[in-house]
Amino acid sequence: MVVTMRETLILTVQEIMSLVSMKKCIELQEKAFKALGMGKTINAPNSWLFVDKHHGYNKLMACFMEGEGADYQAVKTISSYPNNLNHNLPTVLGCLALVDPVTSLPICFMDAAYITSLRTGAGGALATKLLARKNSENVGIIGTGNTAGPTLQGILEIFNGLKRGKVYSRSPERRQAFCSKISREYSIDLKTVESGREAVEGADIVITGTTSPTPILLDEWVEPGMHINAMGVRTEIDPKILKRSRIVGDSLTTAVNDGKSLMAIKANIISSKDVYGDLGDLLLGRKPARENGQEITFFDSSGVAVQDVIVAGYVYEKALHQGMGTKVDMFKGVEQLMNP
Repeated sequence: MVVTMRETLILTVQEIMSLVSMKKCIELQEKAFKALGMGKTINAPNSWLFVDKHHGYNKLMACFMEGEGADYQAVKTISSYPNNLNHNLPTVLGCLALVDPVTSLPICFMDAAYITSLRTGAGGALATKLLARKNSENVGIIGTGNTAGPTLQGILEIFNGLKRGKVYSRSPERRQAFCSKISREYSIDLKTVESGREAVEGADIVITGTTSPTPILLDEWVEPGMHINAMGVRTEIDPKILKRSRIVGDSLTTAVNDGKSLMAIKANIISSKDVYGDLGDLLLGRKPARENGQEITFFDSSGVAVQDVIVAGYVYEKALHQGMGTKVDMFKGVEQLMNP
């Protein structure tokens, strides 16, 4: 793709939400993980900027992807600032710059928080389809934010048979609102519970999606046959769980360098060789998924930039087709910076 125009498209959260659905995002994520597995992407290592003075952090990600019809490249920052609630802002904010891979010209700036939550949930849905027992009926959820919710929504889009679930988070109001929202959109019986242990008891599928600095899912709660989607920060999981699990990352490299697997490796509970593979391995048929009904399967989700770039590319192309967004000539006068 070579962009001849110099205008940069600006897309709002509302515009992005109207352009891509969860169902479409799952389809895109499958393509992304296959491209990753086939070596058609370049992903910069995830990096972090911790701003202790303001009690927040920023995660920086970047990727180049060879597409079917066009190549794409993007840079993203996603942040977590809990004190944002005092300023009437979401805790998680982010922005994504989609650039022309030939010239590096920024062709689109868009919100990254919605795309991140959507693609994260879609990745968890794919992992569940591949790794959970096919007769799973019960789901346990710990966390009610922008990670656990989309993960459950993604699972309900493509995994038939889920009938009931139990939801726990620290806020009774948030967990009740979570249940009400999901129940309005999907046919599942959800109820709130008073502890994480109660949420996962008897579950076939477990979803964790928190920013907890200490484990909220303990080893002694995990039963044979469970599938665990570990979608939140790497400190939310008891690392002993990984010792008796088949571990699959969104990316093998990311899992051992930036995931829950890294925490277990640092604790000398597992080694990097104990991480079984990643979603690309399973989707491309290189490795089998679950082997039996008693096996514990563990999806280590840390996030890979290709997940973002494929959604951003789709959103950008669709927005151009529908005439959406605001165009800005950010580089008016750039000729003055060129060598004479």
